[in-house]
Amino acid sequence: MTTSHYLDRLLKPQTIALVGVSPREGTVGHDMLKVLLDGGYQGQVFLVNPRYDEIEGHSCYASLSDIPVAIDMAVLSVASHRMEPLFDEAISLNIGGVTIFDYCKLEEEASPTLLERLAYKAKQANMPICGGNCMGYYNFDNNAYISFQSPGERKAGHISLIAHSGSIFVLPTSNDKRFRFNLVVSAGQEIATSLDEYMDFALEQDSTRVLAIFMEAIRNPENFVRVLEKAKHKGIPVVVTKVGRTEVSAKLAATHSGAIAGNNTAYEALFKKYGVICTDSLDDLMTCAQILSQGGELGAGQLGYIGDSGGLRELFVDTAEEYDLSFAKLSLPTLDKLNKRLPLGLDAINPLDAAGPFTPDYAEVFRDSVRYIMEDPNVAVGVFEFEARDEFIYMPQFIDIAKEVKQYSNKPFIVLNTFSLA
Repeated sequence: MTTSHYLDRLLKPQTIALVGVSPREGTVGHDMLKVLLDGGYQGQVFLVNPRYDEIEGHSCYASLSDIPVAIDMAVLSVASHRMEPLFDEAISLNIGGVTIFDYCKLEEEASPTLLERLAYKAKQANMPICGGNCMGYYNFDNNAYISFQSPGERKAGHISLIAHSGSIFVLPTSNDKRFRFNLVVSAGQEIATSLDEYMDFALEQDSTRVLAIFMEAIRNPENFVRVLEKAKHKGIPVVVTKVGRTEVSAKLAATHSGAIAGNNTAYEALFKKYGVICTDSLDDLMTCAQILSQGGELGAGQLGYIGDSGGLRELFVDTAEEYDLSFAKLSLPTLDKLNKRLPLGLDAINPLDAAGPFTPDYAEVFRDSVRYIMEDPNVAVGVFEFEARDEFIYMPQFIDIAKEVKQYSNKPFIVLNTFSLA
């Protein structure tokens, strides 16, 4: 059951104020309104811009103070030199949180800087901030799309993606529709709210099955460790792509978001302790998250493999050995069923190459083989690898075989295509 969280008003707002909204197409002020309205948000939306009486059929208020209801979250889409007075006003009105897209840097900075002043005031007022220098966030559970970049038409899912990079916020949500999220956050400069806090919020959502993290550094190590412990206790996997691993990259991270990347060896030890899955690319981050978001009961046992190519089976075995993955020893009943079903010349072993002669029951051999192996008590995870290409005549049958697995097994089941350009 989803419980209340101190970031609820920021990330699950019922009332939203958009400050700096504009009727001019192509501007951030225009696009953030369009993204929110097109996304189907059902809460109340209030527009703030003293230059206009109305935009897109919505009344415009001259200031936050003129809005007649309490505001959960305000987007302060204004230039840096206008930011601090608006932020002070938001604090005075007890607004639940603000989102800041701007970099928050003045041409002539005093000491303390604008960022430092905002951070201090936010801490004193317990005001959470998404940003600055961020792309905002998408909450797919309540259609609160707080950004000037649209995620388009995308089904909600179970991946919570939290990223220090705006590009990582955009790329997975603007491409493959198979990636289905419940929450996506662009953390930006983390003026007042850090990555570990977004992770904690995500862990309290019933819709979260996996955390996907693209991180430069951790600003609150103690809470980050606590959140990793929480994820482990809840059985929610954490997948991380950590940048800033080299000296040059770490320096770039400091200039990008102000993050101090830290000692990579320490991160590796911490991740290993809490079972965090480390990836080296965005492709691997999202692939792992996609697989883990499907659910399934990961019980005792090892890997079960069914393929349609001897060569690709050998490649898979080599790769599995590099990652210390073990193949399940099939039970005698399973071996007996396979021996009776497989064509002459095919060995009943795991990993299994089930590609025999192209007889009328070619696909049925795979259907039965997949079921036998998935139902084996020693198999915890199943992999089905085949030639996923447009001209593959057995593609419809093989897709049906994969879909049918959920009818008789709760084990994780992965359909694999080795050649990514197929």
